[in-house]
Amino acid sequence: MQKRNIEEIKQSAISKLKDDDYNIIYEIYFKHTSIHKLSRKLGISKLAVRYRKQRALRNLKSIILIQQLQRKKVITFKIKRRKKLKQKLAKYLYFI
Repeated sequence: MQKRNIEEIKQSAISKLKDDDYNIIYEIYFKHTSIHKLSRKLGISKLAVRYRKQRALRNLKSIILIQQLQRKKVITFKIKRRKKLKQKLAKYLYFI
């Protein structure tokens, strides 16, 4: 993949994150705020910040995966039950 294409995918995925997830990613990776400082700023424990960071990264990974699968049309997302969707996506999450 070209560097430009990767940037477009990354920016598109980041823009689709929920506000809470976006703020955590932005503070840690773009503003280089430490987990300690972020926990004080948000008024939550460092453990909670770590958990939110992991959740945000997991969500970002899922968004990127879905974008790539839709682009390649590997699977359709007309699956009504979340459990089935998670099972289908679990195979592909390993590769991102």
